[in-house]
Amino acid sequence: VLGSGGVSVLGAQFAKAAGARVIATTSSQEKAQKYKDLGVDHVINYRETPNWAEEVKKVTDGQGVDQVLEIGGKGTLMGAIRSMNAGGVVHLIGSSQDDTPITGFFDLTVALMSSEIKLNGVAVGGKDVGQRLDSFLSQHNLNPFLDPKVFGWHDAKEAFAYLESGAHFGKVVVRID
Repeated sequence: VLGSGGVSVLGAQFAKAAGARVIATTSSQEKAQKYKDLGVDHVINYRETPNWAEEVKKVTDGQGVDQVLEIGGKGTLMGAIRSMNAGGVVHLIGSSQDDTPITGFFDLTVALMSSEIKLNGVAVGGKDVGQRLDSFLSQHNLNPFLDPKVFGWHDAKEAFAYLESGAHFGKVVVRID
């Protein structure tokens, strides 16, 4: 699982509930501890370990992972691919807003073809998905992790700035009073 925003943390919770060994990346020791408190098996601080894909390979005895929940987009996609086992699947569920051109497309293509890694685009939404999500959460007694900093409706602009800063862990909440 890449990152520690709301989708990433919920993805880690889902994977643990499904019985997977979970490795997560995050930006601080504080966030790493929160992941560990949620039962994540191994956490890599990507600021301290910029080549986190190599670290993933090390903690999997050189095998790599079978699945990656990719949130970061083009900035982390090659790392996600490098951290994978042959035949694995990268689930693309988000991306940072970065308008710089994609570079290294040839390298990306070669990496995907040579390791038979698949890219799976994930769209979220709709009544059916919501019902299945609710059922899974209830069945496994899971609650989405909410960042302790809660914003009022009139502070929505500050909440978005906080979200964009990456300082949060889990879902950012704006309370409507």
